[in-house]
Amino acid sequence: MSGKSVFDFEHKGIGAVIAHNVLRVPPNQREYSWTEREVTGLFEDLGTAINGRWDEYFLGTVVTVARAGFLEVVDGQQRIATTLILLAAIRDRLKAEKDTASVESIERMLTDIDRRQSAHISRLTLNTDDAAFFHAYSGDASH
Repeated sequence: MSGKSVFDFEHKGIGAVIAHNVLRVPPNQREYSWTEREVTGLFEDLGTAINGRWDEYFLGTVVTVARAGFLEVVDGQQRIATTLILLAAIRDRLKAEKDTASVESIERMLTDIDRRQSAHISRLTLNTDDAAFFHAYSGDASH
C-alpha cells in the first residue's frame, strides 16, 4: 500500500457536528428506516439528558469521511436525520409563536449558506430516495 490511512477521533456533541458541517449521505446508503419505536427512544433519552438526570448522554458514534466541502456520513444518518427533523419541528412551532430570534438560531443549525448560489442549503443531504422529502421538511423556514 503506497498511501497512509489516517484515522482521527473527536468527541463532539451532535449539535456541534450539525452546526459546523455540511453532511451528505452517499447514494448507496440505505434509506431512512427508523420506526416510531426508535424515534421515541431517542426523544425519551434526549428528554432525560436535558432534564439533567444524566451527567452525560452518549448518542452514539457518527462516522464521517472528509470530502471536498462536506463530510460524508458513513454511520449515524438515522440519529442525525431524526435530530434535524426534531429541530425543524421545534423551529416550525416557534415560528408559529413569532419567536423570530429562536427560529433564526435553529435555522442556522439546519441550513448553511451557499454563497455561490446565494441560497440556504440543508446541512444534511440524505440519499436519493429520501433527499426530496427531507429537504422540503427541514429546509429554510422562509420557503
